[in-house]
Amino acid sequence: MHRAEAQVESGSLTARGLDRVLRVAWTVADLAGHDRPTEQDVALALHLRTGIPQGTPMAIGAGA
Repeated sequence: MHRAEAQVESGSLTARGLDRVLRVAWTVADLAGHDRPTEQDVALALHLRTGIPQGTPMAIGAGA
């Protein structure tokens, strides 16, 4: 779950947001038949939470 932790450390995801992402990741893993969330499950949960595909650079202050 390195991607989610990196989002928290960079300040782009709060602890509360991380909790919600992990809840969605567990749901995705459950639907996929996984015992626990994989990196792909967490990446999908982050994408669903932020709407930004993981690995896409974000411009700071864009649209502000």
